[in-house]
Amino acid sequence: MKPPYPPGTILDGRYRLKEMIGAGGESYVHRAEDAHTGRAVAVRQYQSNGTEARMRWERECSIRVRSEHLVEHLDGGESGGSLYVVVEFFEGKALDEMAEETGTFLPDDRAIEIVRQVAQGLADLHDAGWVHRDLKSANVLVSRRQLAKIIDLGLIRCPRGQTIADDGLARGTLHFMSPEHFTSPQSVDQRSDLYGLGVIFYQLSTGTLPFDGAGAADVQHKILSEEPLPPRVIRPDLEPRHEQVILQLLEKDRRRRFQTARSLLLELDGRAVRHRCGACRAPTRGGMRYCPACGVDLRAARSAPAMLYVEAPGGSRWIAVPPEGMEIGRALLDPANPAVSARHARLLCEGGRWCVEDIGSTNGTRADGQLLAGRTRLSDRSSLQFADVVCSFSVKQP
Repeated sequence: MKPPYPPGTILDGRYRLKEMIGAGGESYVHRAEDAHTGRAVAVRQYQSNGTEARMRWERECSIRVRSEHLVEHLDGGESGGSLYVVVEFFEGKALDEMAEETGTFLPDDRAIEIVRQVAQGLADLHDAGWVHRDLKSANVLVSRRQLAKIIDLGLIRCPRGQTIADDGLARGTLHFMSPEHFTSPQSVDQRSDLYGLGVIFYQLSTGTLPFDGAGAADVQHKILSEEPLPPRVIRPDLEPRHEQVILQLLEKDRRRRFQTARSLLLELDGRAVRHRCGACRAPTRGGMRYCPACGVDLRAARSAPAMLYVEAPGGSRWIAVPPEGMEIGRALLDPANPAVSARHARLLCEGGRWCVEDIGSTNGTRADGQLLAGRTRLSDRSSLQFADVVCSFSVKQP
């Protein structure tokens, strides 16, 4: 293992090192100044210059991607027997540090915004043909201005058409690795990065990881064989549509995930709408009196708070229904019950009144004993049945 450069070292007559600001299992990170430009930079010094380290260094030195949400790679070299890369200096706190400090989840708006920025960084990286392969909460920094950037591209895979060697072994950080990291590491692609982002989204939204265990083998088995606990089981107040995004990112079959970071961005941008008309579902803004699409009085159409009581083998519980409604499916009701469709029914507010409708489920939906043939209005204490799962709908008095 190479020792760290001492403060004051000048690399290649250009980069003056000030102090070491971090160290990991494979590199040291120094704060430095570019003598040519006066710009503050960070120098990452490899602890080894063996074959594997040199392959990673060659990949990093060839990265030329400009993105607001990727730490920019500026230069690379070899000095004093050590390999190094130079990147922009970005001061921020890693997401894993934020999670440790808070000990809980982030507010939905903040989590969505961080995930959106990371997705934009991935989109720019993928558009240039690169795959990160080690996206995790420790590799995302957030500044005081809430700007998020992806860092540490040491495991990045070569862009299309290049021939820099890769040994084809599994690489990454255990809890954030996709199933294909273990089963076919040479085939890891951009959808594997999106899986890692799904783990980050899950962690930000619930305060925990989707898979954990007594040891590495246990965690790997769960990643390959078990379904994650739906986030709303941990956090019933989580926006149901956000849960759907998280679970799609964590699909074991990558063909069922979002296929590109840009498709995820479109989904996140669509879900960023905070207010919708209860009658026509058009986006509205806080403070509006009338819906710009259908003209309904938004104050009159505001829904009363509602709760859904689920009776399931895994345990009965109350679930808060968001004012804009929610989709009902297997992940929410009973993940182990195949009789409930993945997308079974929908609760929505129409003109200030709560309704339920089936959305093409296999085994049907009943309201107060009647099989639904269309959208049906609900009253306080209505009985609902999704396949064989019985629920009670309750409207809380304002």
